[in-house]
Amino acid sequence: MSSPLFPVEVEIFKAAIEFCDFKTGDILRPHSSVTLRTGMLDHPDGASGYRLEYGDRAFVLLSDTEGFPGKYDRELVSLARGADLVVYDTTFTESEIVSRSGWGHSTYNRGIRLADEAKIKQLCLFHHDPSHDDNFMDTLAAEAREARPGTITAREGQIIHL
Repeated sequence: MSSPLFPVEVEIFKAAIEFCDFKTGDILRPHSSVTLRTGMLDHPDGASGYRLEYGDRAFVLLSDTEGFPGKYDRELVSLARGADLVVYDTTFTESEIVSRSGWGHSTYNRGIRLADEAKIKQLCLFHHDPSHDDNFMDTLAAEAREARPGTITAREGQIIHL
């Protein structure tokens, strides 16, 4: 929330903002009916994944992760287990990630493996590489849907009802 990553300082907001620190792995309860579970992601600067549970629904956000390639990652699978929707970092293709190992971003193939292992209901690909144009993304989305039916690709303005 400051330069050079964000154009305005947090003090510009008129809202009463309260920050509550947590450690990755903590379980937070922002409301009596809401549970927010956190988990470590594989990113060079560190990152957290989130599982938001409300009623009988679960939404999981796994951005900025390589998906722990070559390892069985119990933490990612546990965070995603049985979720209604998992939004997963799919920045690169399998051929691209070979030269970008250690950058902290993943592929749709790794997202599909995680989705299958964790038995999630729907996978949403996001965190797209800006060098991929619309035609490239349409092709990638079609490949992912073919590999795991029901997979969707995040789009600007998209609303997903759980």
